Amino acid sequence: MAFYYDNRSGLARTKRPVENDDTITCVTGKLSAAISGNVYRPATSTLKYGAWYPGIKYFEVVTPTVKRVARSHFNCPTMNGLRLENQPTGDGE
Repeated sequence: MAFYYDNRSGLARTKRPVENDDTITCVTGKLSAAISGNVYRPATSTLKYGAWYPGIKYFEVVTPTVKRVARSHFNCPTMNGLRLENQPTGDGE
């Protein structure tokens, strides 16, 4: 998602150059530094972080297109985007 472009302007949604971020805590609790490969943090205008009590973390895709489609599909004019699944699927990352 850090490499998404705005489909109307053609500009990158995340400031360039995009650099590896090894400080991200994954849903498994591991730091991204422990994962093989690079992990990139997209701009908050693309992906927003949130948490519910008692600390359940989630990420929500909030691009204008996703927001528009979500509001239309669910007939909910206050939706900001769509949340991503946040459950680990096994021992891997």
